[in-house]
Amino acid sequence: MSKSYNRREFVRQGVRGLAGWMNVLRNADTPVPKVEAGDIRLMSAMANYPGSDGRIPAFIARPEAAGVYPSVIVVHGASGPTDTVRNAALRLARKGFVAIAPSLFAAKEAMAPHDDATTPADVVPDTRILADLDATIEHLDVLTFADARRIGVVGFSEGGTHAFLFAAHTPRIRAAAVFCGHISSDRTPHAPDTPVDAVPRLHCPILGLFGDTDPLVPITDVHALRDAMIAHKKPFEIKIYPGAAPGFFDDALPAYRSDMTEDAWNRMLTFFWKHLQGAAP
Repeated sequence: MSKSYNRREFVRQGVRGLAGWMNVLRNADTPVPKVEAGDIRLMSAMANYPGSDGRIPAFIARPEAAGVYPSVIVVHGASGPTDTVRNAALRLARKGFVAIAPSLFAAKEAMAPHDDATTPADVVPDTRILADLDATIEHLDVLTFADARRIGVVGFSEGGTHAFLFAAHTPRIRAAAVFCGHISSDRTPHAPDTPVDAVPRLHCPILGLFGDTDPLVPITDVHALRDAMIAHKKPFEIKIYPGAAPGFFDDALPAYRSDMTEDAWNRMLTFFWKHLQGAAP
């Protein structure tokens, strides 16, 4: 018998402990993504800019050569910043993008007391997440090497949900990629909207990457999203990976599938090149 999961269970099962960016960067054993043919030299740094309730630390990776590049916001899941998020930013930079990965649980509201039954993702309302993503775009606006007219967003797990909602929240986003992320689970005061609810308000094409054995994102929900996109005539691509479980893209999890991850990565890269660069990689 299949088991249904609400949103709290979704974020709770995705948590491996909240890790701030500094913990990720201090880890000497953190794997660095391999250099691939055609990759360009990059540079990275930490940024810090005003958010809706405090300052937002963010990891930025970009091509080393002088120029103005399209930008991609990388949105973490319920665990906060992880190696998966950092490596996604580094790989995007090696392919010619400015990648910025904000720590969306860093402000004081996210540090409010919570018991074992809750996670920071339960405490921080979606309205604040979206406001802090707005602040991230405002930071891109002042970076001389970032073309803020060409911005995409990619999110992992719970971050996939926020990437989708952000694409419906602002016309500044020109393409959004979603690695899993709940689609139509329960609504709460902190999360009153779902991606299916947000479909009519979408401003850009969507790429959805899902597994068909993910109990946190039932395949029926993926089909409901597809049907809503078709009904509202929204441009989209959805790829469903047979046998993929939650976190198939995260090499720190038992569910990791390197073949599916590479296919998903290549689809995402082609998607962003098409909508932000206007050409295939």
